Amino acid sequence: MRSFRTFAVAVSTLAIAGCSGNSSPLCTTVPIQNVTTPQMVYPVPNFGSVPDDAPAMVVAYTASPELAQTITITPNGGSPIALGPMGAAPKVMPSPYIHNPAGGGTFYGVTLPTLKPHTHYSVAYRYTSSAGLCGQSTTASIPMGGFSTQ
Repeated sequence: MRSFRTFAVAVSTLAIAGCSGNSSPLCTTVPIQNVTTPQMVYPVPNFGSVPDDAPAMVVAYTASPELAQTITITPNGGSPIALGPMGAAPKVMPSPYIHNPAGGGTFYGVTLPTLKPHTHYSVAYRYTSSAGLCGQSTTASIPMGGFSTQ
């Protein structure tokens, strides 16, 4: 029994020591389980006439909305604005929209803030991977498209 306890303490010590420099294979980031990226349905990517009072963005998403992370919009020359969470799609779909997105998925609405007129917005899906054994995590931002307001 004593040798097992000594072994367990040795393994724990090595794991902790390895994580102190984050160079140990034990400290690599665990990849995120859900890498499904929502698809823009409305506004249609690169649409140039979105009203600045548009109430929502509509996305198609193939996973459960509870698994979704953050969609951001970034105005030209500005900082990213986090949107979310995903909710029900509008009962009356704004036009124009993509009726049958290539990747399929269920339509969800994401509330938009008041938009600036005559402004281009870049849209991205930002997610954070789960932390590794040593507590680190990685954030990535996947471009989804963009749109411009009237």
